[in-house]
Amino acid sequence: MSNASTASTVAHTGHHASGGIQNHSCGDMFPILSYCVGNPYSGGGHFVAEFQGVTIKSFRQDSHNHDVKLLKCAEQITDAVYAAPAGGSRYPFSLNTPKSGYAVSLPNHEVRFCGLSGKYGEVYAVVLKLLRTILSMNANRTYCVGWWGRDGVTYFDISYVFPSRLDAEICAEFAGQIAIYDFANQCDLDIRYS
Repeated sequence: MSNASTASTVAHTGHHASGGIQNHSCGDMFPILSYCVGNPYSGGGHFVAEFQGVTIKSFRQDSHNHDVKLLKCAEQITDAVYAAPAGGSRYPFSLNTPKSGYAVSLPNHEVRFCGLSGKYGEVYAVVLKLLRTILSMNANRTYCVGWWGRDGVTYFDISYVFPSRLDAEICAEFAGQIAIYDFANQCDLDIRYS
């Protein structure tokens, strides 16, 4: 990589080659803290991305860019949860919510919070963990972090998106779910009466 393209990448992701810190007070990655320790371009240092007590160290620019995107995605989802705690929303890692298909909650990935007040860091950590789990799953499928609220409890999960309603209903029934999420109509569908 030439110095010109390195400088371009560095400026875009908010690093300073001098090892200075930028807190992304503006731009796409606000408020993720991103900096270099030493000079990672010469092998004598590393990159660091931080937010809400989570610190990720990496030794390659592309890995660091991915880490910053992961932290930012978790921050955006967490902010969306606080903006609409009743939820009913599902976000994949790209944050591009599917326009069609049916989401089915996967077993063994549900997390519950009784009330959200004063728990931003805890909620952020759960969302980040769910996103990391999604990234370890089959890349040829669409998975989402979802949440919804009921009676003061906020539920988080990982959902798989099926193109077919019938396939989603069969999977949901097998998994012991009572509803699926319809992206086209932006609503839950109770499968107990289908």
